[in-house]
Amino acid sequence: MSSVRECGVCWTPYDPALGDPVWQIEPGTPFEALPEHWRCPRCDSPKDRFLPPKEEAEPAAEPSVSQRLQAAYESAAPRMRELPIFNAALRVESVGFRDFEGGQIGIVITPWFMNLIFVPSSEAPPSCEAGETRSHALPAGACDFLGARLAGVGPIEACSLFSPMDQFPDAAAARATAEQLLETLFTPPPQAHEATPAAPTSRREFFARLLRR
Repeated sequence: MSSVRECGVCWTPYDPALGDPVWQIEPGTPFEALPEHWRCPRCDSPKDRFLPPKEEAEPAAEPSVSQRLQAAYESAAPRMRELPIFNAALRVESVGFRDFEGGQIGIVITPWFMNLIFVPSSEAPPSCEAGETRSHALPAGACDFLGARLAGVGPIEACSLFSPMDQFPDAAAARATAEQLLETLFTPPPQAHEATPAAPTSRREFFARLLRR
């Protein structure tokens, strides 16, 4: 049995299961079997004006955490462009986001910073309020994150990696560093029997040491 058709003028449907009592068409009559002189029972349009019904558009996919972060920082870029810390050779980019502690974690590169960012699940209340600090235990070691709230994303926690970004000559170099840092941060350190090296004296030294590992 053919499917429902709709009048292209007044959108009156013809349903084969119901037929058409106005034209005394029996239920179960396919659209193709209607007589050629059959017309729309409402607006009198001819049979050839009937079309298959428009398919309902599928709802747009929900943007990923990575996409929402990228959009939020791209919208901030024009305001940052005039600042001396803005590296015009770079672009906003989200790198390597993955599941972590019920949320998503990865690195966001902008022309003015590179941050490791954790976004808690929207289904759970944030465990770190804006302005508060908490530590996350990554495979390579613990890192401190600062809570914030980002328009278009919601609660986030950020761990500063590099700022300003003048040491990166282009976007490819910044992305390569971000990918290397993520690989290192999420790889447990080797179980060596050597003496434990001295703790780094600064955040920059800590991440530089990770990159040299």
